[in-house]
Amino acid sequence: MSFLSNKQAEPLSGEATSFVNDNGFIGELMATRLHEMSSLMDPAEAGLSVMPVTVEEHGEYYWMWFSEKDHAVAAKDTLAAEYGSREVWRYVMRTDSIQNVAPESLAKFTRDFQTGSSRTSMHHRYRHQLHLLSLVGAVAAHAKLLGYDVPKVQFDDLVSSDTQFTDELMNHLIGDPAVKASEADDPLHYLNSIYGKQRAAVWAALGESDPSKYNAVYDTKGNPTKEAPNVTFTQSEDLARALSIAHFNWSSSTWARLLFVEDPHVDAKHDDDFPDRVPVIMELFASKADAVAAGKAELAKRAAQSSDSDNGIVSGVPTEWDADQWAEEMTEITAMLKGIKGKSAKRKKIAEYINAEYGSEADFAATAEDVLASL
Repeated sequence: MSFLSNKQAEPLSGEATSFVNDNGFIGELMATRLHEMSSLMDPAEAGLSVMPVTVEEHGEYYWMWFSEKDHAVAAKDTLAAEYGSREVWRYVMRTDSIQNVAPESLAKFTRDFQTGSSRTSMHHRYRHQLHLLSLVGAVAAHAKLLGYDVPKVQFDDLVSSDTQFTDELMNHLIGDPAVKASEADDPLHYLNSIYGKQRAAVWAALGESDPSKYNAVYDTKGNPTKEAPNVTFTQSEDLARALSIAHFNWSSSTWARLLFVEDPHVDAKHDDDFPDRVPVIMELFASKADAVAAGKAELAKRAAQSSDSDNGIVSGVPTEWDADQWAEEMTEITAMLKGIKGKSAKRKKIAEYINAEYGSEADFAATAEDVLASL
């Protein structure tokens, strides 16, 4: 697409980071491949031969991003940095471009959204951040923009404030991080998890039967080839085209829906004012006009819901239902869901209940998603 350049990045080697709106933020998004490093020393006072392109101060640390790995490597010793750099995709969304947040709320943001998704090994304990979250969202969004029919991607469990992250839920959603990528027969392997199966469904829709593949080879014009230097490379040209969003530098910004989801790893920060979040591209728009229209539609829907509430209409109750009867039904369903963890598992159980008791969602006059929203 037009926002991608013809300069290919290094093959992917999975991690990421931060604010949440359940629908994601629609705005103008830019992604730049940079090399990230932190140090206790202020780079402005260190006499570096090449300065980082961006510097942020967090607590006692200076976080910085260099355009080239060589620049970061050269700066490490001068800055007495404890760790070397890591390659990241650095996302920036200007808050003044966001279309689905009311102006009075936007005025509260003190700076643009700036966050990143790293490109680490599949054997990294935080591989899920890229390989099950950021990469899957971006590939599905890019595939839809290119005209492919792929399953809808969702991360409902990671945007609910009610989610309690336990080892059991982590293993259910992303697998056990201690299980190696090579141990595919293990029931707790990442591809046997809920989000692993979601990735597999997207990959299969794009002609790749092996969801463990995530790299691709392209010719000088950016067209995918069937070369496969190692087992991480796909030979599916359709998947390769969708993967190009992660393999090529962006030459310009594009209009997108960016969602920040909570990191499901039990070691991530959860009970905190600033929990660990992962940025996920959920939708790419063909034009600014499309993005603006989508944002206006969401704002209008929220305004209508607010008006209904002001006029005594019970929020969350389908129009075909009496409020008291709906409340009784929700009480029964809530009891049925006791002990079931995660929105995806609850949605499945609710759908089974509706089909068994009413025959279909149409006969029930509400969907499993409507029920979830009311609980």
